[in-house]
Amino acid sequence: MTKPVMLVAERLAPHPIEALGSGLEVRHCDGTDQAALLTAVAAAADAVRRALTGDLVPEAVNLPGDITEEIREVKVLGSAALPGVLANAVKGTLTLVNAPVAARGRIPDTRFLTTSECPAHGNVSTVRGMFSDGQEISVTGTPTGPGNTRKLVGTGGYDVDLDITDRMLFLNYKDTPGMIGASGRILGEADINIAAMHVARDAEGGEAMVAMPVDVVVPPPVLAAITEALGTGSAHFADLTA
Repeated sequence: MTKPVMLVAERLAPHPIEALGSGLEVRHCDGTDQAALLTAVAAAADAVRRALTGDLVPEAVNLPGDITEEIREVKVLGSAALPGVLANAVKGTLTLVNAPVAARGRIPDTRFLTTSECPAHGNVSTVRGMFSDGQEISVTGTPTGPGNTRKLVGTGGYDVDLDITDRMLFLNYKDTPGMIGASGRILGEADINIAAMHVARDAEGGEAMVAMPVDVVVPPPVLAAITEALGTGSAHFADLTA
């Protein structure tokens, strides 16, 4: 079996080479090779540190060397979405490095697409998923203002305009009077405060959606009570701190 190769620069090897044992093939670097090795070692050490702490490791995304930096950033952004998508399906910590591996067998197909057309905003990022039964879900966000405030500008095919907060509640229901009031009453009885709200609908009397940031976690019994009050609707809670 081929032995692992260790490249050694003299100032990285103060101890005798024999101390490394016989399990490695040791190769010395000097001159210009030594400077390149030192730079590579520093970059590799930083990448390992980032990967172990769950930080972004752009170098870990395998892309052709001749692609543009813009496409490279999109690829990294797409990989960054996978840990969130898989959070409830995989135990342990997910990072940009291991999430694509975890997605194999769970997500049949992933695609990263770009377009130059973005009439409503300077730039947006959309995560769109489709279940095996054909149901589609999507969420769109964008950074805005001098501080790059995170904004939710689309979800489920509806246009919205809300700051992205740690805890958000989404309701889907038939556009009939009293739906928001009934849901607000249930939240109030559970001592859950609504921080903001955005209501959208596809047509008068059609399908409607409300997105609302809340101050605390909405427990499953409260979600179930809201779903019952909505009749044919649904309630979903997103906790971005989990």
